[in-house]
Amino acid sequence: MRLVRMLVPVVFFLTQSPLAYSSTGGAISPLQVIVSYLKEEMKGQPQSHGLMKVTRAAVFPGNLIRAALVSAPFNTTSGAPKIDVADLWERGIDLATQRTASYKAAQHHELLLTGSFCCIIGALLSLALFRVHVLLLFGVAMLGSFFGLNGLTPTVQYALCIALPVWQMTSSSSSKQGPVNPKLAGGHKAKTPAGKAD
Repeated sequence: MRLVRMLVPVVFFLTQSPLAYSSTGGAISPLQVIVSYLKEEMKGQPQSHGLMKVTRAAVFPGNLIRAALVSAPFNTTSGAPKIDVADLWERGIDLATQRTASYKAAQHHELLLTGSFCCIIGALLSLALFRVHVLLLFGVAMLGSFFGLNGLTPTVQYALCIALPVWQMTSSSSSKQGPVNPKLAGGHKAKTPAGKAD
């Protein structure tokens, strides 16, 4: 169960699952926010650039899932296209950032970018260390502040990204305390002096 609680945020982030929606219907995903930032930084770089390959690999799972849902055989509509894995890889960065324009003009954009980085790094560190890392909590808190300041609607996925780490921290704290010693709690009986009847 603990492993599941550690994995859920990582799965949400890697699959580009939305944590909030804008009034226009635009979805916000931490990984897409980071990739949008890196895309601007990598302008003019060759396709073989190392950072570009890593970025493509990071967005590939989410792009593949979205493509599979609208392609055959999952899409039973007549004439539904088949998945083109090579095309998904080549256009991976563009596909992952095509929905990021909806919040480009949002206020306090630094909260969104910093919170997204903290969420991704914190979730990976939490999984590696097998305990909730403080960066994950900072990231979720910053994203929540950004959502509130811009009137965005959080999703169930965002609620789980808060609830599961807090639940894990509470469970770990309770297990470390262990059972209460009745003697320390004052629950032991007073000894009867020797030679005297009760």
